[in-house]
Amino acid sequence: MIVHDIQALQSPAHAGRGIGRYVLDLALTLDREHPGLVDAFAWNDALDPPAELDLFQGRTVAFGELRDAPVDLFHLTSPFEPLPIDDLLPPCSPRRLVATVYDLIPYRFADVYLRDPGASARYRARLGLLVSADAIVADSHAAAFELEELVGIPRHRVTVIGAGVDARFAPPTRSAAERLDALRRVLPSIRPGYVLVPVGMDWRKNAPGAIAAHAALPAELRERHQLVLQCAVTDGYAAWLVHLAREAGNADQLVVTGRLDDDDLVTLMQTAEVVCFPSYAEGFGLPVLEALHCGARVICSDTSSLPEIVRDPAARFDPWDVGSITTALTAALVDGAGAVLAPPPGGGHSWSATAAAVADVYRRLTTNTLIGSDSVSRGRMPA
Repeated sequence: MIVHDIQALQSPAHAGRGIGRYVLDLALTLDREHPGLVDAFAWNDALDPPAELDLFQGRTVAFGELRDAPVDLFHLTSPFEPLPIDDLLPPCSPRRLVATVYDLIPYRFADVYLRDPGASARYRARLGLLVSADAIVADSHAAAFELEELVGIPRHRVTVIGAGVDARFAPPTRSAAERLDALRRVLPSIRPGYVLVPVGMDWRKNAPGAIAAHAALPAELRERHQLVLQCAVTDGYAAWLVHLAREAGNADQLVVTGRLDDDDLVTLMQTAEVVCFPSYAEGFGLPVLEALHCGARVICSDTSSLPEIVRDPAARFDPWDVGSITTALTAALVDGAGAVLAPPPGGGHSWSATAAAVADVYRRLTTNTLIGSDSVSRGRMPA
């Protein structure tokens, strides 16, 4: 019996986008393209049921229903959920455990994310769970290398599966004027020629760097190109962003979108003059891939997983250096040098390829062909 975890869909931290979207799209693709491989998609009955249960056509099961069940393989798709560690797994003893790792950003930047001793202890307990897993799948090569560098999990025990993009993220079929009219229904102050920056209420997304880099543009260029921060934010966080822009001198050109539905997000990406992604670190960088599939011109940080998506060095910058961001943004806005990008031939990344890689891991494990099964090579327990 193979059981695939979908509890990220219930998570206040991850549902809707990011990890939640990743988990949903991968699970649905596995179910559609590898019928019969997964016996059940499991949700955590310590939380409210996910809204997406109907998409699985009766093939879901609550963790509690798996008590003492003969599970051959359980895939824990979001091991860092903010739950007690004993609640992360169903009440059974699976013969094989697979875990997904998106990044180790909190561990790498522990002085930012793990300053509280309790949070640090909880995070290290999850790393111990990873060390004990029979196999790990990672969304990027950068995440795989982090596992080896920071936790000592050998590279051969990690399968890089990548990610895909929902079909809604595609080049525009409407005119620019029609798209702009649609956007003004939800963002009345938006103007053509804007710079779109997908951020979030997270230090690593580097919203202050985006504001400072835009403010450092030549005055004429800055006034011609609004800065649109696409982010679901609290009122307090939005007020802080406006305060930063006021101090930098570009508050009049700043738009903070708040939460948008997927259709509006697609239109926003399709209509941007350029999409700038200044994150300090990413596990995969799904918004970058989504923007590329929308036909947008993209510039991004030259860090973590992002060079795996944006191959052109001329379209990347140092996110720790505001001047580097400004230089790349100026080049993109003035003449597009090095910043006109498109998805790789054939789409490059796809959910079909990701699901096929996961299915291969399942088959190998359930036929006793373990990945790095010797205990010596599993890794080290975090200090």
